[in-house]
Amino acid sequence: VSLRRGGSHICGGALISRRLVVTAAYCVYSLVPYDLTVVSGTSKLTSLTHVSSVGRIVWHENYTVKNNKRINDIALLEVHSDMTPSSNNNVFPFESPSHPTDNT
Repeated sequence: VSLRRGGSHICGGALISRRLVVTAAYCVYSLVPYDLTVVSGTSKLTSLTHVSSVGRIVWHENYTVKNNKRINDIALLEVHSDMTPSSNNNVFPFESPSHPTDNT
């Protein structure tokens, strides 16, 4: 998805459910929800297949920048309208594994 401020693309994100988008915290850290819209269903920055306003921004509580390195750089955006998966508009939520993974 495309995160936009004032109609301009500022960052990308991934749809993880019908109303949740995950993105980098640095993209939204200083913003308020009404500053943003989320556009999905297109790979062209000039297209507006599905647009939703943002209701809430939650960044990692330990997000920080130390020595020019971003730590815990993750945020969730809750959008106001469902971004329903559909083959017509190319909106598909990121799928999590159905089984636990071994991180070794």
